[in-house]
Amino acid sequence: QINTNTQAIVNSLNAKLGTPILSIDIGSVKDKIEKSGWVKHAIIERRLPHQIYITLVEYKPMARWQFNHKIFLINNNADIIRARTHKDYDNLLLVVGSDANIHTNNLLHNIKHDKDLAEIIASAVRYGERRWDLHFKDGLIAKMPEENFSQAWNYLVKLHRINKLFTQNIKSI
Repeated sequence: QINTNTQAIVNSLNAKLGTPILSIDIGSVKDKIEKSGWVKHAIIERRLPHQIYITLVEYKPMARWQFNHKIFLINNNADIIRARTHKDYDNLLLVVGSDANIHTNNLLHNIKHDKDLAEIIASAVRYGERRWDLHFKDGLIAKMPEENFSQAWNYLVKLHRINKLFTQNIKSI
């Protein structure tokens, strides 16, 4: 999916039809494009006599991060993607907490081993800058330990596979 607005790229050239190609400041164009929300890296090339090629590498969103009552898209480096809209990314995990963005990559790495269970997590809330509460879509909250997260996750996976996790009317584990 391409998220960068094409018209914004064209506007960054600050040129009209007939503008001499050598009068376009390639460095300035690159800076403008890379300051837009989605662009991680841009390559701008002049191809004489009259073409400019622009190649973009966009950030890939990893999760949605809620902090100070606002929601941001974050990449796998915990950086905020300065996007104007998040509407196409409601399927990404919502992580909450002041340092949740920093620890999300590790969280996703730990839960990816069981995609069925991971996909039904509605949100993950970071508590005390040390541990996670996993909120499942059916209302169950799994209060994960500070140490041995993987071991606790494997226990949840085992309970889920033997159909004991969501069938016992348990609200919190």
